[in-house]
Amino acid sequence: MLLLRLSVIVFVATCLLMHIVQPQLSPLEDAVSFYMNGRLGWILHAAIVLLGIGSLQLAYRRGASLLGLWGGCLLLAGMFAPDPPGNWSKPPSVPGMIHGVAAMIAFPSFVIGAVRLSGGPRLRGLAIASAVMLALFLGSLWPAVIGNRPPVLLGLTERLLLALYMAWLWLAAAEATPSATYQTR
Repeated sequence: MLLLRLSVIVFVATCLLMHIVQPQLSPLEDAVSFYMNGRLGWILHAAIVLLGIGSLQLAYRRGASLLGLWGGCLLLAGMFAPDPPGNWSKPPSVPGMIHGVAAMIAFPSFVIGAVRLSGGPRLRGLAIASAVMLALFLGSLWPAVIGNRPPVLLGLTERLLLALYMAWLWLAAAEATPSATYQTR
């Protein structure tokens, strides 16, 4: 599960880097993936793809099809950038549509998969918190869905959601890693 842990570290570090190199985007209002369109955006493309590969490793190890769907959707979302921010009233481009659909499948797939796989109290608590945060995230998108208006606090709700997802993946990787066994005589 080293790959999964590495992918979580790279993704989190890349998100922090994007806040520094693209300060014109608002962490409160703009989605993380909007950084893919700007300076050093290729690094975020790669980090999302790597996170998808790491997630697929966990899905394969645990036999978790919904986490596999999350991982596969991350591969797509990482390959196709979203449309730049501020285009909520315009039809999406093909790459923007692929990215958006992949994200809208990935986010709930993760939550359902995480809830189903969470045996211990820490993982279960993170999975439940993720489900609540997913509802808030989807609520932030509501103005864009019903009226072609910008979402409300999309950046904040997505970052909180992703923080919970990364914490769950980190703990799930720890639980899926076989511990060393020691023989005593």
